[in-house]
Amino acid sequence: MDFQPSNPFCTRFVRPGAIGYRFDPQQDAEPLVAAPTLAAPTLAALVRRICDPPFQLIVGPHGSGKSTLIRELVPRLSSHFAKVVEIQLHQPEHHYLTSPQTLSPENASTRGWFSASAERLIHSCRMAKWVAAKQREARPNGLLIIDGLEQLSWWSVDRIRRRAKRWGQTVLATSHRQHRGFATLRNTTLDADQIIALTQSLIASLATSEQTQVRRELDRRSLGPQTNLRDLWFDLYDLIETSRRQQHARSLERRDRSIAPHS
Repeated sequence: MDFQPSNPFCTRFVRPGAIGYRFDPQQDAEPLVAAPTLAAPTLAALVRRICDPPFQLIVGPHGSGKSTLIRELVPRLSSHFAKVVEIQLHQPEHHYLTSPQTLSPENASTRGWFSASAERLIHSCRMAKWVAAKQREARPNGLLIIDGLEQLSWWSVDRIRRRAKRWGQTVLATSHRQHRGFATLRNTTLDADQIIALTQSLIASLATSEQTQVRRELDRRSLGPQTNLRDLWFDLYDLIETSRRQQHARSLERRDRSIAPHS
């Protein structure tokens, strides 16, 4: 079988930090803030904004580049704070069972709904305790980075803010939604052109036939701000792997036919 380049959508190529964050030319044409000194939305300008006010939020849907932007910022933030502490929150296991929308009267009992609610509450409390422990490591005058703030309840977020004020900390977080007391540092929503450009940059080393497969799949989908880029790339990974397995199977079948004895 001929040599084939690695699947460009495997984890080591698409994990946060593997691809540099790309600013949106349209969004970045406007000043970041009213101050003329921050007219260009460069990483250096974002770093300067993180300390004022001390609670900053990167907002965007799943797979829109929030964690990638964090990875770009961390090396530049280390010299500005006494200590930088990072924590990545995650959804509970089997989280597809914990959404009230999935527990309709037809497929779940009232007991099941309360069980799912209790599971979400327990998970949120565990995450809050973990954050509290990590926050102690960052004091005083440190930076606490929380990736996935939406996993916490509103009162847990409020406690984080109160502890940060008491200990003189700065908090930088990512979330799918706005949170009270946090200023929006960046909105990472992607449009169709950005999604296509990022995907094109990954498939440059593929064979022409595989690139065509990927482009056809992109054309087939409705791309936009609602698109989870991470999930899209997982699907494209499966597309490439399935195609290569089928190609390999056909190659083996042709070889077996060529060496089979003729009757």
